[in-house]
Amino acid sequence: MRKLATFWKRYQPILLTILGILFVLGLWWLLSFVTDTALIPSPWAAFANLGEMLTTREVYQDLWGSLKRLLVGFAFSFLLGSLLGIFAGIFKKVQYFLKPLMVTLRTLPTAAVMLVFLALFRFANAPYYIVFLVVFPIAYESMVTGINHIDSGVRDSLRIEGERKIRAIVYVRVPLTAPYVLLGIFQSLGLGMKVEIMSEILAGDGRMDGLGIGIKVAYDTPDYLSMYGYAILAVILIALIELSLALAKKYLVKK
Repeated sequence: MRKLATFWKRYQPILLTILGILFVLGLWWLLSFVTDTALIPSPWAAFANLGEMLTTREVYQDLWGSLKRLLVGFAFSFLLGSLLGIFAGIFKKVQYFLKPLMVTLRTLPTAAVMLVFLALFRFANAPYYIVFLVVFPIAYESMVTGINHIDSGVRDSLRIEGERKIRAIVYVRVPLTAPYVLLGIFQSLGLGMKVEIMSEILAGDGRMDGLGIGIKVAYDTPDYLSMYGYAILAVILIALIELSLALAKKYLVKK
């Protein structure tokens, strides 16, 4: 019993995560059993079909298409949001000036903006703008919050040395915001993936590669098993990205 208790204590987070996954699969199976419709297949059928999908070239092209749009849009918007957040965190006047814009970006109906972007820009480019719309304010707020929560003792020391000097910003202020920036990355990545795939579904352009395009085509066919396969791939993709970030965060904390 003591060994079992030690094992549970040591691996509790992993074991609880596995139990949580099994719970979700159980709910999925129960829903498919109760509804008894092709629109909600059993998880076992969906995963079996996913295994067949993974033997085709098209699914990897769709996977790369969505991942490329997510990473490019995310990198650009997070970099720009963070740079602007540094200025706003240091210069309060900039923060007050930008506040109405950030509140507007956070509260805009995402679906309505997607439709506008899809009408204004090429279908292939619209997902980049939509990811930017979602990620940019989160990156900005993460950096501003991190700078505003720097310890008062550190801020007092920076005032003596020159708190607005480039060295103070690069080597002190920005590194101290790392926990808030990482939290912003965690919050925005999953959301960015969701809106990016949603924009692909709304675009519905079969000439594009992407998980959302695959979902749209599978729904129109209809091929509900493949639709769920693409959805599972999207979940796995963002889970792997977040796991990589979690490991990176753990490594940085140890250093």
